[in-house]
Amino acid sequence: MKRFFISDSIKKLADDYLDLLNQEKGVHPTDKLKELIKKIPNNTTTLPYISYVKKIIKDWKKLIVLLPSDFDKTYSEFNEILDSSNLSEKLFGEKKSCFHEEVVKAMKYNHVQKTIYPQIMQKLKIKACTYCNAQYAFAIQNGKDNYINYEIDHWKPKAIYPFLSTSFFNLQPCCSSCNRKKKTKTALFHLYTENENDDLNPMHFSISPEGEILYLVTHDFNNLKILFDCKSNNDLWENEENLFQISTLYQAHHDMVEELIWKKNIYNDTFKQIYYHDFKSLQLTESDFKRFIVGNYTDLIDVHKRPLSQMVYDISKDLGLIND
Repeated sequence: MKRFFISDSIKKLADDYLDLLNQEKGVHPTDKLKELIKKIPNNTTTLPYISYVKKIIKDWKKLIVLLPSDFDKTYSEFNEILDSSNLSEKLFGEKKSCFHEEVVKAMKYNHVQKTIYPQIMQKLKIKACTYCNAQYAFAIQNGKDNYINYEIDHWKPKAIYPFLSTSFFNLQPCCSSCNRKKKTKTALFHLYTENENDDLNPMHFSISPEGEILYLVTHDFNNLKILFDCKSNNDLWENEENLFQISTLYQAHHDMVEELIWKKNIYNDTFKQIYYHDFKSLQLTESDFKRFIVGNYTDLIDVHKRPLSQMVYDISKDLGLIND
């Protein structure tokens, strides 16, 4: 739900990711791709497939750190060699994987997901699904042991863009539910943007005033309707609803909104001052104090650190529980 502006530090992280791929023990992806070429039957009909793989080998380093603005141009270059409609051909026998699956395998995507990308997740401080922000999506490294609780969605689907299957800016960590719902469909929300004027937090949650009033009368949290919008970007809103059913998903979290309303009415200014004095003695920051009050992160830069942080921030701010 939060975008990263592709700053120099993000580009440096992409370069670090490339270094990790190059430094890994075992067979290098370009060598795996060369092995794939040897497996392709050598005849006139398969020459485009061989040329396709050769281009990936030639451009491999560039593809790993390719900026999103170059995705479509690069797709056109590959499509001139081999039309994407032919990527599903079973060159290796009917019971074998199709061509694009073999390319993804040769680029060591599974290895990237299990071994390399957990390090990137930690550096990006991502612990929640980047699409819905309602489920955990994280990786923990403990020596040789990795605990993986996320999936990687390909913003440009690997069935059509197999040459981008391990490209840094094409990988979006998410929960299994969102990954399953999206599949090969197009998501308008991209984790990265090159436009410094883009809104990095384009989505917003609120509760209807009528629902809050009705709740205060009935104490039934089912009256608290959680509203989802994309700040007048109707195309993005429709896309989010069609792919991930965000509005429906968030109706499961009435109880959390209920607790925010309790806190709004209990944590008055005097109460906050008492708590804040104790927090200062612990040398904690004002941001830490706000996090204590609402039970989640309250800086927009931290949206990816915990599920539901976007909703909690938006509604807490609307309720006057926190301020900027």
